[in-house]
Amino acid sequence: AGSQSQAGYLAPNASGEMQFVSLLDKVPAEQRAFGDVWATVCTPQGVYFQSFTHLIRWDGGRMKVWPAPKRFMPFARYVNGRLYVGEKATGMLQVRGDSLEPVPGFERFTTSRRLLLLPYGRDRVLVGDHGPTDPRQSYDRPFYIYNGDTLTPFPTEADKLLTMGRLLYSG
Repeated sequence: AGSQSQAGYLAPNASGEMQFVSLLDKVPAEQRAFGDVWATVCTPQGVYFQSFTHLIRWDGGRMKVWPAPKRFMPFARYVNGRLYVGEKATGMLQVRGDSLEPVPGFERFTTSRRLLLLPYGRDRVLVGDHGPTDPRQSYDRPFYIYNGDTLTPFPTEADKLLTMGRLLYSG
């Protein structure tokens, strides 16, 4: 669970009532002012807490903290064994080991307000573009397929209708 510059988990106390257990003391002191946590994602590598300014991973023993190169977008998704984090300078970053690496082809999404990422088959990702942060800007394609190397348009009969408004989703 995360909140304003806070990350942790819920656990029962001695009387069985759920309580918040903070992990903030595990975060290096100089990186504790990370603001609102917008996404909490559980993966086999650990639990990630993502804010606009930081990505933090708790692996059960230690914290790993990545400051945002510019500004993280308010979402992170774990799809097909990879953690993806939207980022304003590159469009999208992925975690590989202890590194954050740009995802090729996602530069086109640096002005997007949010992206939908869903598994599409075994090793592909369906990418839905919610549209630009500036509502005066237009965009032509709401869907793409990412195969791990390249991003290609995924045309549908609903493209024109979807780009007239905004692609909405829950998740």
